[in-house]
Amino acid sequence: MASTPRQESDAAQQWLHHALLLFSAHAGSDSVAMKAYMKNRFEFFGIKKPLRAELQKLIYLESGVPGNDLFREIVCLLWEDHRRESHYLAMDIMFKNRKHFVEDDIYLIEELMRSNSWWDSIDFLSPHLAAFWFKRFPLKKETTLIRWNSDADFWIRRASLLAQLHEKKNTDIELLFKLIIPLAGEKEFFIRKAIGWSLRELAKTHPNRVINFVESHEISALSRREALKHVLSQD
Repeated sequence: MASTPRQESDAAQQWLHHALLLFSAHAGSDSVAMKAYMKNRFEFFGIKKPLRAELQKLIYLESGVPGNDLFREIVCLLWEDHRRESHYLAMDIMFKNRKHFVEDDIYLIEELMRSNSWWDSIDFLSPHLAAFWFKRFPLKKETTLIRWNSDADFWIRRASLLAQLHEKKNTDIELLFKLIIPLAGEKEFFIRKAIGWSLRELAKTHPNRVINFVESHEISALSRREALKHVLSQD
């Protein structure tokens, strides 16, 4: 039993080595353009999404999808790599293991949101991974989102707004409004955009609630425009 953690660590390192070796073998000249698109925040192998998806399938075929005993360690190792494709792979592994989430996994999700942060990671981690965790632990949902909503990190505040993005008719509307109101006056583009995006998605199932909210609250022009995009297009 004492050797088990060491064996798991070796297994994680071997899995990681194979994955990064395969990515490296298919590195391309698009890395410069991809880095520029992300405002030079990350390095890239230069692998476009369609090829990356195929390579991920090959990695899983040859090395297996990391399971409940290993995925957290591999996710953390991938997240420490400086290339963005490694982070995308980490998020995919998390998604594939979402049914294995335990209560403490919200701290792992939150740590991923706090590091290597940019819109592409937040916009997956919150509405896909955190949202699933909230389904498993619904009593933790409101307190967690309210805590995120007042966090010093604006990416975490953005995450609080996007966690219900795909909930449609199951959206806790009052909670969403409760989260939007304290952030409505923020100047940060990614917060204003998230407010509008969350309301725009809600408008697909509850257009009148969104219209009433927008008309009765001060929100930025960007948030308002995004919120009413689908509603106005139907007029």
